[in-house]
Amino acid sequence: MISVLTNDDVDNLTQLDANCFEVPWSKNELAEEISHYNAITIGYHEDKTLVGALLARIMIDEIWIFRIMVLPEYRRKKIAHQLLQKIIMPLKNSEEKNVSSVWIEVAKSNESAIRFYESEGFLRVSSRLGYYAANHLRVEPEDAWVMCLRL
Repeated sequence: MISVLTNDDVDNLTQLDANCFEVPWSKNELAEEISHYNAITIGYHEDKTLVGALLARIMIDEIWIFRIMVLPEYRRKKIAHQLLQKIIMPLKNSEEKNVSSVWIEVAKSNESAIRFYESEGFLRVSSRLGYYAANHLRVEPEDAWVMCLRL
């Protein structure tokens, strides 16, 4: 089941984020994102457990996706697709086009994510050099693709 995330979900979202990303966001960062006036924060629950989430913001006439995450054991079950479609379909089906595009940055080494976004209609439009900083798992900064879905 997909639902809007609230401050009551911050602890579960923090745990989900830590299980999905090598550099997770802090509990405070996630709480701020949920509370942001332009935020789109939705979660996918299975048996009352948060197993996936999408965090994005509406920025004038664009949506920028910051995070799509699904627990590893739930991947390849179309959860990310369902989360993405939950925000895209109302925009595609609306005669009032307030939002013209959806954007995301993806690490160039994340081939499965790139294939996923391309299968959803996103195109690689540019790159950001050194976008992902070096960390405890990565010695060198990593470049990212900037991908866009035009609505």
